[in-house]
Amino acid sequence: MIGMKFILLCHLSIIISVYAPPVLDGPSKKRLDDYPVNNDKPSKDVLDDLEYARYLKEVVEILENDPNFKSIIEKASPDDIKSGNIARHLSLVEHNVRTALDEAKQRELARLRKLVSEKVRLLNDIHRQGGLRGMSAIVTLWRILSYVEVCYNVLLIIDVSEHNYGIMC
Repeated sequence: MIGMKFILLCHLSIIISVYAPPVLDGPSKKRLDDYPVNNDKPSKDVLDDLEYARYLKEVVEILENDPNFKSIIEKASPDDIKSGNIARHLSLVEHNVRTALDEAKQRELARLRKLVSEKVRLLNDIHRQGGLRGMSAIVTLWRILSYVEVCYNVLLIIDVSEHNYGIMC
């Protein structure tokens, strides 16, 4: 009787461990030449795809309201603007322009903090519900942590502009 249970248990464990779902035909593999080539220039700038572009456009509009700073921007080279060297002229802007810049920065910081807190809340909800299993959990955590890191870096860049070390675009 014990021998029969042992044999049945062995067969059952083999069946369970060997079972796998059927293999489905995956997507057909196309060669690179089969895809159409789009030689047109992109219709949008890369920044247009980011929500951060709205903030940058708002900052540029605010800075262009100051005629003195607008003339400085027009005279500056693109390298000075991209490197943040133009930020040393921020002390020359009018008080109302500086106030508008600070308000825009605070709105952007609040938006980023809200996004980060939503991601953390989502992560906590997933953890409370038992979490995800296997690779999907790792991918989800990686995506959330990458997003939080990007938001943190943006906050640092905005903070740098507060102390007149430079504006990163």
